[in-house]
Parts: sequence; structure tokens; C-alpha cells
Amino acid sequence: MRLRYGLLLLLGTLIPILSIGIIFAQEPEISSDDYVYITCGVKDPTTELIKAAALDTAKRFGISLKILSPSKPLDVHETMKLLEKAIAAKPRGIAITLFHPTAFDVLVRQAVMEGILVISFFADDWTDNPRQAYVGYDWVMETERLGVALARELLPRSKVLVFAHSGPDARTTLKLKGLLNVFKHYNLLYEVLRANFGAEEEVLEEYWKGYGDEFDAIIGLDYETSVAIAKLAAKEDLDGVLLGGCIPTSVPLEGVDLNVFDALLRVVPELQGAVPLEDLHYSYIYSVVPSDILLHAKLVLKEE
Repeated sequence: MRLRYGLLLLLGTLIPILSIGIIFAQEPEISSDDYVYITCGVKDPTTELIKAAALDTAKRFGISLKILSPSKPLDVHETMKLLEKAIAAKPRGIAITLFHPTAFDVLVRQAVMEGILVISFFADDWTDNPRQAYVGYDWVMETERLGVALARELLPRSKVLVFAHSGPDARTTLKLKGLLNVFKHYNLLYEVLRANFGAEEEVLEEYWKGYGDEFDAIIGLDYETSVAIAKLAAKEDLDGVLLGGCIPTSVPLEGVDLNVFDALLRVVPELQGAVPLEDLHYSYIYSVVPSDILLHAKLVLKEE
């Protein structure tokens, strides 16, 4: 009995210590010599490649980078808390994924007024906001390119299924805007199917069983939804259905045949991690305002 009590007492002592260690690992302490990245909290291969590239860049420059992420994807409240924490430490610069159109404006403005360099990366909201620069892809333009590549092969009034994630994600909103511009120009019909992270394959397969006959094309707006399309193509007869997707380079593709896609947008996660930090660092050491830097995706078309 004493042994059991002793073990319980020991566990009771260790668990809080372990918990504190986990919290510190997720939210590292920030100093005024640091640069800070604040991500949207999505846990996928693309984000991991972005973070790894950012850390490699910090090592190459001999500077300190702290990466903060909310525990749940696209959690506005927790991300605001992380931004508040970063501002309080007065770091050299902050790069944040602005996945919500207005939630972070006041805090970003506060940081800039306090002399902290602030840029957005990976996703930028579609409204005027006080960040000093954006480093990343023009998602409207890029998905317009993808949409046009497919729309040229479709007859007017053809119907397109757009597969996207749920949530208040600026990147998804901008990608949809690009596609809708194309659909309007080419007089195409469309439906938007949304899925939570982790449920993409199940949602698409179930929806396609009931409504697949209605569609002439499917477009995935990001890595997971596009992979779900490729896996659906491996199970179902999609002959005559045009397939489009957005799959980054370098991500794991085990069991995924990219050749099923008629048009595929390829972005480079490593650039999305490295370039924002370079922009912040050079702006800091030369005492200049950060510059907008637009990256460009590669559009890959199926060879006939």
C-alpha cells in the first residue's frame, strides 16, 4: 500500500513538471534579440517544411527564431494571445499568418507603433491591414491560373466541385475568389464542398457517391483536399472528369499518383519559410521597412 501511495505521489509530482515542459516547448520564451513566427496551427507536412526551412535560415544567419503556434488550427483567440506575448517581448520582428480578415489588426498596429517589424506570410487577409509587408503567394492570381487551365477544356454551364477546408482561413477565401473569377468569365457552375482537417478523404468519397454524376471537374484547394481527390481517382472511375489540385513540392506523396491531375499548382514550402525571415532580418539590420515579396507557383499540366 505504501509503495502504491509512493508511486502516486511521485507521479503527482512529475506530471505538473512534464506539463510545464510541454508548455514551454510549445510556447518558448522570447527575448528582444529574437525573431518570431506565428503560424495558423495547422499540423500538416507543408507547415512542417515551412518551419524547418525557417529554422535552417535562422541557423544560416546565426540569429534566433522562435516559432509559436496555436494548439488548434485557425484558433483566433489563442493566436491573439500568442501575438500579445510576442509584442510584450519586443522582438526584432514578427512574421504572422493572417488567416482572419480583422481579428489581428489592432495588435499588429500596436506592434508596428512600438517599432517592431511585422510582416504576414503564407496567408494574408484580403482587407487593408497594418502589417508592413506580405511575403508569399498571390493566391487569387495563382488559382486563376489553375482555373483557366481547366476551364478552357470545359463547355459553358459545366459544373465544378471545389473541395476546400472548413474554417476562417484567408488563404482559402482568396483561392476561392480566384476560381470564382474564372467560373464567372467562362460561365461555369460550381459547388463548394468543405471538410475539417483529417476528414478530407471520407467527406469527398461520401459526397461523390451521392452527387458525383453532376460534376465535370473537381478542384482541390490545398494539399490534403487534393490528395483526397487523387485517392478518389484511384477508387472510382473518373474518366471524363477534369481534376485540378494544389500540392506543394517536397511533401510526402506515398500512394498518391500526381498523373491523375489535368492541372496542378505546385508551390515551394521551403521558400515560404525562408524568405519571410530573410526579409525581416535584412530590414532590421539596415533599418528599413520590410518589402512585399511575391513568390510564384509552377502550373503543371497533364501531357497528352
